[in-house]
Amino acid sequence: MPTANARKGAETERMVAKYLRQEAFAAADRRLREGRADDQGDIDGVPHTTIQVKYVAQPALQSWVTDTLKQRDTAGNPQCMLIVRRKNKPVAQWDAYLPPDRPVIGGFETPESEAWTWTRMDLRLAVARLTVMVKIWAFSDSYSRAMGSRPTTMGEIRAWLSAPCMEKGTRPSPTT
Repeated sequence: MPTANARKGAETERMVAKYLRQEAFAAADRRLREGRADDQGDIDGVPHTTIQVKYVAQPALQSWVTDTLKQRDTAGNPQCMLIVRRKNKPVAQWDAYLPPDRPVIGGFETPESEAWTWTRMDLRLAVARLTVMVKIWAFSDSYSRAMGSRPTTMGEIRAWLSAPCMEKGTRPSPTT
């Protein structure tokens, strides 16, 4: 019989999965393999993303960041998100943490393994940002299939999108 904490954790994960399904990701669902050595996160069905969900009284952000990164690496995903339930708040207002976008900000290195470098926002905003990130990865996948490599600059992305005729394997001219 599961403990009260296990039931609360499972309910929290189900609430997050339901919210993600309603907002942007129809395939989002609670993953049932948590706690194993090959743990790949708590929520499945969000492309290219590992999602870890927490609901505990005593915060341990650094430990959670370490676990989230380990699960992301196990799953082989390029991005991850940590969601922390807030008491007496709707799901949209729970805390979401994302690793830093850039390795250097303001001349300082921002290692993603350090919790202080992660960006905290409410889940509503994080889902909007995650939707854009997933679209970029989907675009990047189609680009790499057509061109043989991922785009590395915004110039490459703009040139590829603005080319009048796109035949598979044909690079757009740099003047378009």
